[in-house]
Amino acid sequence: MRQSFRQKTSKPSTLIRRVGWLRRLARVTVVVWFVSGLVPLTLVADEFSILQNSSVIGRNFGLPYTMAIAPERNAGELSLITEGIFFAKNLELTGSPNIDGETFIGMLVPARLAYLAADNVQIEAGAYLGRNYGDDDSLDIQEPILRVVWEPAPQQFVIAGTLVQSHWIHDALRDDVFLYRNGSETGLQYRADTPWMKADYWMDWRVRETSTRSEQFDGAGANQLRLGRLWLDGQFFWSHTGGQKNSMSMVSNSSSGMLGASLGLGPEAWPDYPVRLGASFLASQFEARGSPTTSGNGVEVWLGVYLPVPENQIVQLFAKHFEGDQFFAVQGDPLYAFDRYSQAGIDWVIFASPNLDVETGFVGQYADDTFMNTFRINLLWHNRYVLTNTRCSDPMMVYNSEDYVGEE
Repeated sequence: MRQSFRQKTSKPSTLIRRVGWLRRLARVTVVVWFVSGLVPLTLVADEFSILQNSSVIGRNFGLPYTMAIAPERNAGELSLITEGIFFAKNLELTGSPNIDGETFIGMLVPARLAYLAADNVQIEAGAYLGRNYGDDDSLDIQEPILRVVWEPAPQQFVIAGTLVQSHWIHDALRDDVFLYRNGSETGLQYRADTPWMKADYWMDWRVRETSTRSEQFDGAGANQLRLGRLWLDGQFFWSHTGGQKNSMSMVSNSSSGMLGASLGLGPEAWPDYPVRLGASFLASQFEARGSPTTSGNGVEVWLGVYLPVPENQIVQLFAKHFEGDQFFAVQGDPLYAFDRYSQAGIDWVIFASPNLDVETGFVGQYADDTFMNTFRINLLWHNRYVLTNTRCSDPMMVYNSEDYVGEE
């Protein structure tokens, strides 16, 4: 299993920590300046999926196109929404004594009926099916989908019940492999996808408290302001374990956050400016009953490049370098717990048909004085069939090129 850990070091004085933070900022700036000169020769990317047309995998804001409460739809319409997701991800994290790799291969099939109860209210009911291939049954799930979506204002949505899981959240705050180990998420959610503001806030009640089991729930939010070429990001993730009537006597809180900014360079184009340069500051705090509270922080600089390719494809090059000091988030990618972490690779998305997206990616990583790599491939089938017609609707064009963007 891929495991989280905390490095045990003596806590330096406030002055030393501040000087160290400035030094890390200087180092990451130099590293990215150097990498930017090598971009034409370097395949670079992120570890997470960049698919945007699913309610489960990838990252998006608002609603995926198949769920959209579009003006051309009429109240009373009954539709069948289908998603079939094949995923394969290999974390080849060898050579480090502090972290283990893992391979995920399987299928996710969230299928449901969607009833447009009013012009701005949609009710969905169905089944969330999942299976890990091989002898691992951690994702062999059969769960209900029960969701109410209300659009109180254009492109702003309140969701109750089964959540839309394609959160735009930094990997350091919540690892993307959470999807491959767990089923659906349930709770409350607010999502927005306006031209200048993107948002995803949610509360996920993961484990209900019993006499022998602690409750577990998460609260998180991601907000992005788009001011032309300048994008400003703010994110937080809080994970709680505890309760009042169980025998576990376990109480812990993990809090983490990110503030970032990025600038698009070059002529305006789809899916983003050809080059985007960004920086992020991350902070964390972990407290548990009977243990001292620990805090950490880090600075990350990243560079993204889109290559000119045919309209039915996206090729994204990406580079990142992180310098941290005791950063730790319970559900975050454990590679960010190292003091230094660099990654480089490629994302390639092909819209093979209006309803089939194919994604592949490779990431080279360096942490803990060790070179590692991650490979993934995802196939996503997605469509909505209108059942109130006498025949199934024609296949829908379920991706909007203007909405496909890069890093958080």
